[in-house]
Amino acid sequence: MNDKKDLVTYCGLYCPACGIHQGKVAQAVDALQKVIGAYGLDKEMAGLSKAEPAFAHYDKFGSVLETLGRFFGSCDGCRKGGGPPDCKIRNCASDRGYTLCTDCADMDKCDIFKSYPWALPALQKIRSMGLEKWIKSMDLKVRAGWNYLDEKK
Repeated sequence: MNDKKDLVTYCGLYCPACGIHQGKVAQAVDALQKVIGAYGLDKEMAGLSKAEPAFAHYDKFGSVLETLGRFFGSCDGCRKGGGPPDCKIRNCASDRGYTLCTDCADMDKCDIFKSYPWALPALQKIRSMGLEKWIKSMDLKVRAGWNYLDEKK
């Protein structure tokens, strides 16, 4: 269970439920690059740009696509250096030596969460269930195919 605790972010996300952690960005980039290459679309952009001017910017798109795959292709979790380097929640919690924000007596009135409206409810759920029980429930959901992208639908 200790390894699983390392996959819980300070803010109450569970890394295995994250599309980036699951490699979904890398998979999507790879799939799109394969289709573009299979049809030779990358070689046709100059001609296609006469019908659709946006295609004149394909080189920039290709560069952005590759960068997306590299930058968001995988994530080991915030405890292992993943996620945004300037995350205010992580910086605050780690500076205070907390395992999670649930360790903080001021969690329910923390101003940092105003920029992350999903974090406080997630942390309150962890606090009420207990971390190990919450991890087990998240594992069940992830094994059933659920991820945070499903919440956006």
